[in-house]
Amino acid sequence: MTIFGVNKLAFVFALLITLSACGGGGGGGGSSASTATNWTTTKCTSSYTNSDGIKVPCAYQTFNTTQNSTTGSYSASTYDVDTYGVISSGVIAEQNILYTRSWSRDTNYDVLASTATGPTDLPYVWLTDTSAATAWAAGWTGTGTTINIIDDSNTTMAKARISTYSTETLKMRDSGGDTGTYTAAGYLQYTLTHGNVVRDIAGGDKRAVTDYTGSLEITSASITACVNSSNQSLSTWNCPSTGYLTGNSYEDISISTSIMQTPGVAKNASMTTSTLNLSGYTNPATTWTYLKGFIENSASFNVVNLSIGAEASSSTTWATLVSLKENFSLNTSPSGTYVVAAGNSSAPCTASNFTNCNIISGMMTLSPYLRNQVIVAGATKTISGTNTIATYSNQAGVMMDRYLMAEGDTGFDSSSGDIEGTSFAAPRIAGAAAIVKSKFPNLTGANVADILLLTADKDINDDGNDDFSSVSAIYGRGELDLSAALSPVGNLTP
Repeated sequence: MTIFGVNKLAFVFALLITLSACGGGGGGGGSSASTATNWTTTKCTSSYTNSDGIKVPCAYQTFNTTQNSTTGSYSASTYDVDTYGVISSGVIAEQNILYTRSWSRDTNYDVLASTATGPTDLPYVWLTDTSAATAWAAGWTGTGTTINIIDDSNTTMAKARISTYSTETLKMRDSGGDTGTYTAAGYLQYTLTHGNVVRDIAGGDKRAVTDYTGSLEITSASITACVNSSNQSLSTWNCPSTGYLTGNSYEDISISTSIMQTPGVAKNASMTTSTLNLSGYTNPATTWTYLKGFIENSASFNVVNLSIGAEASSSTTWATLVSLKENFSLNTSPSGTYVVAAGNSSAPCTASNFTNCNIISGMMTLSPYLRNQVIVAGATKTISGTNTIATYSNQAGVMMDRYLMAEGDTGFDSSSGDIEGTSFAAPRIAGAAAIVKSKFPNLTGANVADILLLTADKDINDDGNDDFSSVSAIYGRGELDLSAALSPVGNLTP
């Protein structure tokens, strides 16, 4: 199985924008008068179906967008970004953790306690690049919607650095009973799992979380006190020395106090996770047989996110998938919007070259049961001030009509580099879909998908000029534009 996030330096899994405050505006929850405004589209006909069997995204001539009378609550002060990542008690303590290391004295050390005070550096880039807080301030927070994350939630991607600490206390005891007290500096880290990062980007409100598994990375330490086994006064020579600590990490430390989790794009959406394991699945038929049950069980959700995939081998061509498309059936009729990651192999995904493309995105766009509800998520990245498609992202290719891009960075970094990928572009789009659905609850999943695709920003490099018209084999429909998707005026032209 592939989970579409990458560590760009270590080339591990599919996991830079400077954030200004996500504030602006305010407003509480409540009601507003229902209004009806329409998106008008050019009606789709057979002439809008390309040679590979993909319909362009416009299911109806007119979208009757009846605005919800119920809005979500939002206060700019409550969502001050400085509150994200705060450790509730200001202390992270570890008790009686045995750490074995052969140093200049061959012995075991028992970490008695340590503290690492101050806020953690939990990222929130997905709130900035989607302009989520602007939607929240208008009352559109995903209230009343449901998102299901189909993912390998247990896959560990990296240990992300989430805070720095200095002049903190670390106490250790060796097997002889000598206790040393140190002033230490370094990083607090915690283990990222793919599914949890995807879920937290898509939705869920700011909340206190206590299930972090952390580690301390010691970068420097100096001993301030020592008591040896005879309970004598300071005796540095008989305790673990400064040199023994420098550069060593202490793994699997439970963080005993809560950390304030950053909200997701659709902060008030109800979140559910379905865990699967696609390891070893590469054949389209067997992959679909396994995956379809998860899709069928998600039929009642408003939005479903799949940041997973299986890479096409040279023998699995686009023509192969087209020939099988009637087999990509379901025993139910899904009602929601389905967002699937494009993949991270830099592949063109054309009819003549589909190698390394995500066969799951291909099957879903071809399935007669799903294709009008599917969005394939590609990733963008800003490099030297210019926005473009991320170098790792698979291109739109034959799925261009259903392809939409969003930023793929998580804001996390590990010792190996940035954690990014199309896995993390997808939940931005999923969260946006939930927000659109929360504003216009009468829309179908296909309607929501169409609106997001047809309001996409085509000025990819942000120079004020569209980089293409209609659809591009590289950029698909363009970049996610949540503000435009929430503003039904004028015509939507496929």
